[in-house]
Amino acid sequence: MNYAKKLLRFSDKSIEAIASECGIPDTSYFNKVFKKSENITASRYRKDWVQ
Repeated sequence: MNYAKKLLRFSDKSIEAIASECGIPDTSYFNKVFKKSENITASRYRKDWVQ
């Protein structure tokens, strides 16, 4: 998740691309795992970081 969070903060890659790069080709599973780990969705994490 740390690598995924880094990519969400510092890249403009899509969440699908980030999930795949982290070894999870299923985006909905990635979102589920991310939310369970961080208590926030990946897209919300990116949005909150940018603001």
